[in-house]
This record gives sequence, structure tokens and C-alpha cells, in this order.
Amino acid sequence: MFLKSLLFSLYFYLSVILFTVFFVLISPFIGLKNRYLLTTKFISILLQVLRFICGIDWVVKGNISSEKPVVIASNHQGLWESFYLQTLANPLT
Repeated sequence: MFLKSLLFSLYFYLSVILFTVFFVLISPFIGLKNRYLLTTKFISILLQVLRFICGIDWVVKGNISSEKPVVIASNHQGLWESFYLQTLANPLT
């Protein structure tokens, strides 16, 4: 598990650095909605890589509809849920 964690950490830090540079360069030329979609896509890919490398899986119970506003309460016990919440509702405020 240590090697898997190390591999994911390397992927995580390198991808965040590359994505941040790309995002800073392209942000002035795309709208707010596209910036949000781009970051959500990046986070979704990051979570899938985490699932593939480390075998972490998750289950969402309940129904979160994007048809009407919802309140999501989280206890923020780790970085994972901060990323995952970005993919649950669109847009997230």
C-alpha cells in the first residue's frame, strides 16, 4: 500500500502543478462556466486515478438533484471529500 500511495502522491503533485500552470494561462480566455467545468473534469480524473491506483471506492447514498438548490454538510476529515464535493453538484458555491 505504501508504494501505491507513493505512486498516487507523485501523480497528484505533478498533475496539480501542470494543471495549475495550464489553468492560469488559459483562464483569461475562457468564461467562468468553462473554468468550473475544466476544474471539475480534472478532479473527476484525479479521483478515478485514485480509485485505480489505490483501490479506494465510495458509495453515495441519497439523491442529490441539480434541479433545485441543496445544502451539503460535510465534516472535512480529509482532502478527498473536498475534491469529491466538487463533482456532486454543479455549480458548487
